Amino acid sequence: MGLIRDDPGANGSTGYVADRAIFEAMIRIRRTVIPLWTTATSFFAAGLVVLLTILRPASISSTYLFSLIIDVVALAICTYETIRSLGKEAL
Repeated sequence: MGLIRDDPGANGSTGYVADRAIFEAMIRIRRTVIPLWTTATSFFAAGLVVLLTILRPASISSTYLFSLIIDVVALAICTYETIRSLGKEAL
């Protein structure tokens, strides 16, 4: 993934530079790098589980259906972004 790379300095000395864009979009836990989108994905997945189990009304209303649609769309977007950032990590 190349978190740190060799960078020759202006005066010919060699130094190491961290890739800032990687660290802004990733969470690092020991040697594991997790995309930041994973937190949003897990939040919307937990919200969907709560909507379908605990907050499920006796009769489906338009408000409940609207909240389900919004949650599913947000979960799909976050999942797509997580998979996309994992694909960039492999490059």
